[in-house]
Amino acid sequence: MKKPSCFLLVCIFSLLVSCKKTSLEDINLMKVKEFKTNIPLPGVKISLYTCSNFDLEFGCQSTSLFATHTTDSKGEYTFTQKELNQATQAITLSKAQYWNGYGGTGERQMEPEAWVRIALTASKAYPETSIFEIQTIGELGVGGSQSFKAPIDSIINFRLIGNEMNNVTWVLYTKDPKCYYYCMRDTLAFGNLSFRPQKFEALTSSLNY
Repeated sequence: MKKPSCFLLVCIFSLLVSCKKTSLEDINLMKVKEFKTNIPLPGVKISLYTCSNFDLEFGCQSTSLFATHTTDSKGEYTFTQKELNQATQAITLSKAQYWNGYGGTGERQMEPEAWVRIALTASKAYPETSIFEIQTIGELGVGGSQSFKAPIDSIINFRLIGNEMNNVTWVLYTKDPKCYYYCMRDTLAFGNLSFRPQKFEALTSSLNY
């Protein structure tokens, strides 16, 4: 019986290594797509954070950025196992005209932005200390808010989430000017606005409060 040749053994070993490598790459692969449309998103910035100051009693006290990458033309990036092990605090995703998201292995989605220009008109005189607050939250739990003193008429540009319904809530209130956290509020007016913009669309609206 002939012994296996060295060439055959090398081929078998190379095949096993190749299969193992491919399997690991598949496990560590991240695909970033646009929410709703599933369009691959190239050029997404990937930021990896680790703990730079760990306390045995209180846990991580501060984080630091240790690596950045971008997705390829297919919206993909393959992490090394070392990167995943080190990114104990966060893997964030960012791209112009998109809301930030969180990364990791598997499929990840990012929501496109839209904008609305709202003309605010006070229907009566409010205290000079009154604060106007407006916010929206998307289907993926990402959203934004603005708050400012608004005793007189104002125009604001408010960021929306494209390709989905935005239920924008607003409230006008006063509080103790010396209080900054968990303050008691005296609500003066409140309501909501609904928008369904396409991605990157700029809308206009008005609100009498």
